[in-house]
Amino acid sequence: MEMTIQELKKKAIEDIRREQILKVALQLFYKNGYSKTKVSEIAAVAGISKGLIYHYFKNKSEILFAFKDQMEVCLNECKSQATPRDCILTFTERLLANPDESGYIPP
Repeated sequence: MEMTIQELKKKAIEDIRREQILKVALQLFYKNGYSKTKVSEIAAVAGISKGLIYHYFKNKSEILFAFKDQMEVCLNECKSQATPRDCILTFTERLLANPDESGYIPP
């Protein structure tokens, strides 16, 4: 069954909002650490209500696990390196990358 234009627009808005939450969460996890980052802080920095975050994610750990796909991309990139040393270097660069500077989303 095909989606209506209204449903497509709603989904597009939801996708944008979800990515906005994830981007802010990642920046705060990077800056403050996962355990010190509160959902209310994510909401404040994202400019949305705390309740809206819970519309997209059950809890903070679900936000963290949403980065699973990015982690798999990073690991696949590391596995494609020629040597184990190169693999470790690539992973370290990705893991320590500041998303604000590099645009790369670390695992």
